[in-house]
Amino acid sequence: MSISQDRRSKAVLQDTERYENMRNTIGLLKLLAMGEEEIRKGHTLEQAQVFQNIEKLFSSVGWISNAHSPHILKLDAL
Repeated sequence: MSISQDRRSKAVLQDTERYENMRNTIGLLKLLAMGEEEIRKGHTLEQAQVFQNIEKLFSSVGWISNAHSPHILKLDAL
């Protein structure tokens, strides 16, 4: 619903669900813009390096115990 004054729109009244959807959409667009800026600046990594970094992180918190464990999530296979 648009609220007008002197035949000009001055405010918009939305239900909560639409407002939340709009906020989520704006948040995603901001993340996309930030990612595009990082690419323009050359702040990128090769896929293999990203997976290696994730595996190191998982190992450091005990999610991956060692290279011979049958419970390893091998990210390069994805």
